[in-house]
Amino acid sequence: GRPAEAGSYTTAFGRVADRLERQVAELKRVRRQAREDLRELVALAPAARLRRIVNSRTRFRSRALAELLLEESRERVRNDPRLAAELAELVPHVLLWTPGAVEQDWARELDLLARARRGNALRVAGDLHAADRGFAALHQRTDCPLPPETAAELASLEASLRLDQRRFDDADALLDKAARLFRKAGVEEGLARVLVQRGILHRHAGRLPEAGRALDEAMQLLDPEHQTHLFLCAAGTLVLCLCESGELTAAHRMLRAQSALFEKVMDDWWALRLRVIEGRVLLALGDSSAAVRRFAEAREGYLARGAFLDAAVTCLDLALAYLALGQTTELKQLAAESAPVFRSVALQREALAAVRLFQQAAAAEHLTAAAVCHLRDVLEHARGQTPPAS
Repeated sequence: GRPAEAGSYTTAFGRVADRLERQVAELKRVRRQAREDLRELVALAPAARLRRIVNSRTRFRSRALAELLLEESRERVRNDPRLAAELAELVPHVLLWTPGAVEQDWARELDLLARARRGNALRVAGDLHAADRGFAALHQRTDCPLPPETAAELASLEASLRLDQRRFDDADALLDKAARLFRKAGVEEGLARVLVQRGILHRHAGRLPEAGRALDEAMQLLDPEHQTHLFLCAAGTLVLCLCESGELTAAHRMLRAQSALFEKVMDDWWALRLRVIEGRVLLALGDSSAAVRRFAEAREGYLARGAFLDAAVTCLDLALAYLALGQTTELKQLAAESAPVFRSVALQREALAAVRLFQQAAAAEHLTAAAVCHLRDVLEHARGQTPPAS
């Protein structure tokens, strides 16, 4: 009986192995098809993407495509936030048309993450009101318990919006929640991201020592070779904190230490961000001429991207550099040339009044560094008060 029994085990194991092999092959096929579907959707005009999904009979209907859309949205958010928002917006539609997905917990989680990613992309694009509406709608859908990592991700993304709105207490509470849940889930990269956000919060609130500690802790958790973007976000913010607290030697040393890493990921977003950071360090060190070059490059880059608020803030950095050099002619020209940039940013009354004072003072050669710094603070605060785009 034993040989027969051994044979039956061999047959059973063989069937299991065959079944697993077929499952692996099917997963590879679905993933390959999902990549083709993603490439096709990205290539289409925005208005055509949803029609392509709805009108298809067999394609554009898989968990794999929903996950790839989320990944692509996350990758695109720095350099093309509008596309990132559009791709995230497709995820609920893919799930709706994927057979059997509606009843699954994983589909609900992907749906919520997609809505949060869309809100975050709209925030990066500067449409804070649309982002706020998106998160308000999201709260109406999160009435059931979620896995810790998913809930932490949602809280972290919303915290970024509250930071941009300068609603620091709300951001702080969300970051506490996200940190607690990422720790519970054992996700160190998520925890590091929260620490970077907390560092940014402390910096904007003027708590530079607390910001430095949070950013340093984040950098200890990150591998700069494999988590490069997040590591550089921490390092770049820490450079600004050191610069603003008067620790110029340390700021310059850190910037030089990370220069190779900055070069490694030099996409458009990081190239402009680095120019601003370098310019502020150079200005603080007294090399105002070099700072002018950095700020001018950053301003032109932001204008080319349509990032008018960032361009406006960088105009003020440039104004500070001209003031340091005593170049009143260039300063007056900058104030005149910047008028269309400021008009491109829908500002509230306080910000508009500060802009007018800046332009009048520059024209009369009465502009002070304190006035420029005040306007820069006002514009940063205005991020949370920009009316929705028409």
